[in-house]
Formats: sequence, C-alpha cells, structure tokens
Amino acid sequence: MSFKCPEITDLFEQVKPWCHPEYPFLDARYSPGSKMPAIDYTPYVASWLQSHKNEAVRELLGFLISEGSIRDTIFDEWLGTPLVTWLGLPTEAVHEIHAIGLLVSRQAIDRSINKDSLAHFAVQLIATRLSLHQGTINENYRVQSAPPSEGAEEDGLEDITGLLLEAKTGLAYGLRQWRDGNSEGALLAFPAQELTCFGGSDEATEWHRVWDEAVAQLGTRSSATNAQKSGRMVARKNDPVWLAISEFGCPYPPFKLGSDMGVMDVDYEEAIDLKVVKRNEKSVAVEPRIAKATPLPDKFSAKMQSMLKPELLNCLEQPIGQEALVIERLALVPPMTRLVVTDYFTRNWAEGQMKFSMGYREREYGCCFDWNKHYVQWLDFFEAPCDLASVPHALKKDQIRSRLEAAGLQTKKSMSRENLLTLAAQNPSLLTAMVGEFCPEACVVKQEWKAPLDAWLARYQRSLDAASEVFKTLLVEQMLT
Repeated sequence: MSFKCPEITDLFEQVKPWCHPEYPFLDARYSPGSKMPAIDYTPYVASWLQSHKNEAVRELLGFLISEGSIRDTIFDEWLGTPLVTWLGLPTEAVHEIHAIGLLVSRQAIDRSINKDSLAHFAVQLIATRLSLHQGTINENYRVQSAPPSEGAEEDGLEDITGLLLEAKTGLAYGLRQWRDGNSEGALLAFPAQELTCFGGSDEATEWHRVWDEAVAQLGTRSSATNAQKSGRMVARKNDPVWLAISEFGCPYPPFKLGSDMGVMDVDYEEAIDLKVVKRNEKSVAVEPRIAKATPLPDKFSAKMQSMLKPELLNCLEQPIGQEALVIERLALVPPMTRLVVTDYFTRNWAEGQMKFSMGYREREYGCCFDWNKHYVQWLDFFEAPCDLASVPHALKKDQIRSRLEAAGLQTKKSMSRENLLTLAAQNPSLLTAMVGEFCPEACVVKQEWKAPLDAWLARYQRSLDAASEVFKTLLVEQMLT
C-alpha cells in the first residue's frame, strides 16, 4: 500500500496492526463506513501542523472522512482556524489544541451528532492539555483558581493565587529542563549554566547580591563566579549554589516567587575561561533524583495564607517533585489517554476500573484500548489491586484456581471463590498478577501518586472554564451552531 506523504507511510507502519486490513487508519472492529479511527491521531497531527506539513494532515483526514465530505475550501478553513496563542501556552500545546479542533471538526462534518455532547467532549480534551500549563495562561484569560475565604481581604488575591500556581507549574518545567540538561552528553558539551533575567526587569542587580552571599557561605564547596566582579552568575550544573539561592529547595528555576530569572547553558570552553570548570576535568552528572522541596506555603506570610482557601493550600503543599513528574509524563501521552485517566477518577460507576475504550463518542474521535493501556502502563501511576476488597468480580473462580495450581499451591474443586482468593492473598504478588492478567482494567492508584494526581485533577477541573472559551474559537463551534 502506497501513500503520497512519507509521514503517512511512517504512521501506517506504526498503526497497521490496529487498522482495518483494507481501509488504512480505520478501526478493524468497526465497519469502514463508520470511519472510526484506529487510534488517537492528535500527536501526529499536532506535530505535522507545527512543522507546516499540511499535506500530511490533509491525506490522513482523507482516510477518516467519507468521500466527498471534505472540500479544499473546508480544509483550508480548518487550517486557518486562529491559533490560541493568546493564552501564552508553549508552541506544542497550541498545536495540540489546533489538532483537537481539526479532529473534532472531522467528527461533526458528516455525522448526525448531539452538538452539546460533542462540545462537552471537546472541552474535556482541551482541558486535559490546559491543566498541564495552569499558571502560564496570561491576562487575556485568567481563571481565579480559588475565591477568598469568608471575611478575607480580596485585594491582590488573584495575583497571589496566580503567582503560586505559576510557581508550581514553572517548577515542573524547570525539573524537565534540569533533567535534560544533566544527561551525560549535555554535561560534556555544557557543564555549566548561567543565571540570567528573561523578563527584561531590573531584578538581576538584586540577584547579584543574593548570588554572591550564597557563594561566600558555601566557600570552597562552590566554584561559581563572583557576580559583582564579573557581572555574571555562572556555576557548574552540580554546584550547590543552585540549591542555596532557591526559595523552593530545587536546583532549577524558578528560584523565587514571581521571578523572571532563568538559566542558560554555558559551553565547555567558556566555562573554563570563567574558571568554574577545570580543563580535562571529568564532567560529574547531577545525581538523578528529584530534590525534595520545602512546601510552598511555608515561604509566605500568614496574611497571604489567610487569603487562600484551605483547598488551594492543600494543593500547594504537595511534593514538588512528584507533581512535576505527573505533569511531565502526562504531557508526553495523547490527550485521549489523559482523558481516560480523568475518567477513572470522575466516573461514578464501575469504580476501580480503567475504561481504556471509553464510550462511542470517544471512539469516534480515536480511542484504542491497546494504545491507551500501553500509555497508562507507561505512566506507572496505577497498579493491579492486591487486597481482597479491591479484586473485581470479573476474576473468575476457574482463573484463580488455575493460577494457584500453576504456582504450586494445592486446591480443591469444592473450594469457593472467596476461599481461593483468601489463599491467593497470602501471596500479594500472585494475586496482583492474576488481576493484571485477567482483568487489566482493574487498578488502584499507587500510594506515592495519590496526592500529586489529586492536585493535577484539581487543575483539570479549574481548566474547564478556560477550555470552554478556547473551544468557542475553534471552527467546530461554528459547525455546531
């Protein structure tokens, strides 16, 4: 089977096992006329939009829409949908939202649909992306994350709340930058970094004082430059000065609430000239662990804390490192997988079940059981239940007995399911393996991820209003009216 664009050829090789044998990119479990996508194609479409490979987008959509439904004028209108740059989001997020708009529009173009249902679905998808960037949304659309407590002063509440959330989100991205910059290859080429101001403000002068005081206190443990003498704040990436200047206990920016200071790589030769690295000195990788941060509210006055609702304070008190990893990992999976995760927590039926296939509306967009299962397993936030109370009823008696006997445990045919489970529970890893094999949708949140996932879900809920406003700018909103 041949295609016009090399991007489509590469994509087909990846998704071929899940596609209809005669109709590329469509789900093999449905009739070709339904035009059900085999997977969620959002990441691919977003990538092509970002690299201006519009013909690849056009060719893929040609497989997903009934023949004759799409005209060049409609496609051009889709591509011409205004990008949501006014939200101040990263480029990849802007193009993902654009891709969501295109693929939801595809659902609307030749189907008899419930417009309210489709709009609700689209808003949820967009919100899963906005939730990863809350705090970076600029003044063109600001969502007040928490109203003031009763009797609290309202002046400055929105600014304080925004700064707190911006700090949390900024630390998540700072962690990603820190980890990327401390790989072995990166350290060989860029063993040092420079603290610099990205906001065009005059705060760098004050940071010179903070920097030099920290370097002086560290003494011989730091080889950082003297800011007053050199005019620059440069240190090796594993220099303790980065922790010393941080209000949050993290060796990466932001280092202070509301600060515009960030870091830039300094290459090997320049680091030698500045005497922060010695020639032929072996690069020392930063120990690959996440710094344990001091809870954010401890850094602020009692007056500021009184202006924030307890729910927000609880969110801010969660460990920075774990929250950062939640955001980092969720940013790397398709939006449909993120929606599967939110559905696990917000659904009021079949609790404890991960619905990898979701509903018909989601499958119309592209919701593959195997792909969602793969990405959820990669996220590593969940595990099969190992306590009897959480074992799903779908785990049958014969399945339990067969695995017990395979493990060398003697059973009787007369034993009840409850007795078999009690026997299996004596070996938690065996019970977990049974549930994982026969009931892959049954899962519980790992203990270490409960608090950071709760914090992300709170951000998701706060992002729904903004997502609704974004949806109104997309072409699909016009098609539904």
